[in-house]
Amino acid sequence: MAKDLHPDEYGDIMVEALRPATIGKNDLVLGFRISDLDDGEKETSVLFRARGFQRVDRLIAFEGLVLDLWFGDTELVALEHDQVRHFKDGNFKKAATTTKLPIEGCKSLAGYAIAELYAVGKGVAVFNGKTWTKIDLGAEDIQLNVAVMHDDKLYAAGDGGVVLEIDGKKVRRVETPNKEGLSIIEMNVSKSGVFSFAGRAGLCLQGPINKLASLKKPDDVEDFVGVAEYKDTYYWSGVGDGHCVGVFVQKGKSMDPFFGDLCAELRASGGYMFGTGEGAVFQFDGEEWKGIVLDYDDAEGWKADLGEFGDAGDDEDDDD
Repeated sequence: MAKDLHPDEYGDIMVEALRPATIGKNDLVLGFRISDLDDGEKETSVLFRARGFQRVDRLIAFEGLVLDLWFGDTELVALEHDQVRHFKDGNFKKAATTTKLPIEGCKSLAGYAIAELYAVGKGVAVFNGKTWTKIDLGAEDIQLNVAVMHDDKLYAAGDGGVVLEIDGKKVRRVETPNKEGLSIIEMNVSKSGVFSFAGRAGLCLQGPINKLASLKKPDDVEDFVGVAEYKDTYYWSGVGDGHCVGVFVQKGKSMDPFFGDLCAELRASGGYMFGTGEGAVFQFDGEEWKGIVLDYDDAEGWKADLGEFGDAGDDEDDDD
């Protein structure tokens, strides 16, 4: 287990929150990663369990940076750049077993079951429950940033605007309107098969996978960094001019401001929409936002505290 370092022991500290993994009704595993931009040796990840956004318990801390969390078949999987940690049978406090990945630069996990779990990064790997196998993508050198499952197929997207459809050993590159090759950061797919892609330079594509079209982006958004569908409505999060712009609600082909705090990654699960900010995880129930914020306590080390962050439709503009 990793030792908690006081924030003063870091040079240029960065605290980032992960999208939560849903392990049951109103039961989540939250992940935070703490790193020093001046010292690559100082990298720690801390996991917490949140029950109904009412009670938060610390689970475990370990060295290394977790990039994504996945839960299925009573097993929690924590993704790192070149390996995964497996917390089995709901025992999240016990030291995990690790499996080495055959690819590097991993960013995202996707799958319906542990025996067919995918990891994407500088390639794609699939887990059969015991070992990982690299999928042959041909000679293409790519960096994939995000993946989702739909109709028993894996869809992965990343740098240069690449979008891949993987069905078993069959790999197809999907043609999109992204002719400039803008990198894709996040993606979402609805049950009906509507895909949404968020990315650099305001990239926002939506539609069936073979009929994607661009949406109208707000003027102050430089990059879209998150997208989710919640209660039949789409939400997008963006950044611009070196600062957070916030969450937007989609109305037709355009977007309106919705919530001013940065929610980088968005995900709808278990009747809520979740988003991540700088050191915080947000939960939206359709009316109000709640948050869990990582903080350091001299007695307890890194801990997570509850808080409320505003009502629906509040763009948090405090400059008036």
